[in-house]
Amino acid sequence: MKIKNKIVIYPYDIQSTPLLRYRHLLNDYEIIGVVSPKGWGLNNKDASSADGGPNIGIIVNDKLENLFDKCDTVIFIESENKLDFNKVIYPKILKSIDAGKNIICNLELENDILSKIKLRCRENNVSFKYNFPHLNSNNSKITSEEIYEINVPVIFVLGITERTNKFNIQLALRDKFLNEGYKVSQIGTKNYCEIFGFHSFPRFMFDPNITENEKIISFNYLIKDIEQAEKPDVIIVGIPGGTFPINKMFTHKFGILALEVSLGIKPDAAVFSVLYEDYYPEYFEQISNSIRYKFGFEVTCFNQSNTQLDWLTSKDQRRLVYNMLDSFFIDKKISNFSNLDKNILNVLNPNSSELIGSLILDNLADNSSIESI
Repeated sequence: MKIKNKIVIYPYDIQSTPLLRYRHLLNDYEIIGVVSPKGWGLNNKDASSADGGPNIGIIVNDKLENLFDKCDTVIFIESENKLDFNKVIYPKILKSIDAGKNIICNLELENDILSKIKLRCRENNVSFKYNFPHLNSNNSKITSEEIYEINVPVIFVLGITERTNKFNIQLALRDKFLNEGYKVSQIGTKNYCEIFGFHSFPRFMFDPNITENEKIISFNYLIKDIEQAEKPDVIIVGIPGGTFPINKMFTHKFGILALEVSLGIKPDAAVFSVLYEDYYPEYFEQISNSIRYKFGFEVTCFNQSNTQLDWLTSKDQRRLVYNMLDSFFIDKKISNFSNLDKNILNVLNPNSSELIGSLILDNLADNSSIESI
């Protein structure tokens, strides 16, 4: 049996919960603990308290040093709650190095800080991996406006906004297709995707110095490069950000990123995730039509997230503020939509997450997009 690297996650909150829920997909790492700063309301609770889903079985610690004797590596990761890097995170990186721990950093570092960390790691004979995704880029030069046909099925995962469990859906699909024996290539919405062995979303898609036309063609080239290099049976693409403006204050950049991706690549199946509201059934039909006419593809099924937008606080603070609901409450609510043409699912429910993968696989098989193994 392969010996896995024992890791601790810092700082832990809802951003890194998918790492725990799908830790069985980590080939090289075993998560032995998570650490959340005091004041975040997670200490001494099960890690599931961060996302409102079923029990995870890992208790959140409040001191990184308490876990040094149990781990080989500390991963410093992006969090929903922000910490001062120089005052809080950087000292903990140095303390971890001095304790003989390997470092994986998924946070963006200034060049001088990066150099200091590398030197400190060499002096202490520990390894350092810098996984911030701005390092990945598309090296294919644009020689024409022609885009390539992708010859394997492509699955999109997208949502009305952020915080709609999109990365959980991406991992649920990965889990299902791998278990069925398919070779999976993937681009994901978190900047720690490389820990799972696939690609984080390319940073060139956010570069203001690249034209929209170049982004569309470059993304197509990137997917074609992945298809040719990795020879997958299926490609899963998670799309960051939102797809439609919520109102005049919160526009999600008008869903332009999702539009650019869908102009570069057409999916064979798609999962669309929504925030929680007390929807009428017609809402999902309206979303399906909007996706069809704006982006040019069909939604295969929906995910109902356990996140609700706090409208009043968001307006007052001029930033999106969310309330988290219990996953079991979502299960009860989506039972009201059992008669719809498209399934409404809850990825935080293990049975529902399995069903998402089955629905997509069946859809691809029905459309002859993928062969049975």
